[in-house]
Amino acid sequence: MMSTVGTPAEPPTEMEPDTSYEQIAILAYYLWQKRGCPEGSPEEDWFRAEHELLGQSHT
Repeated sequence: MMSTVGTPAEPPTEMEPDTSYEQIAILAYYLWQKRGCPEGSPEEDWFRAEHELLGQSHT
């Protein structure tokens, strides 16, 4: 169970070749927490997580 209070949990460190929706969701949630849980723009964290997990550069 993920906590929405306190410091962010550790991000996933190793990804399987088949990056799943759940893995992207977990990393996106971690990135969102790291940014201070702002309102709006959940796509920003989702796309960043997707890029990181798929090994694509994020600018």
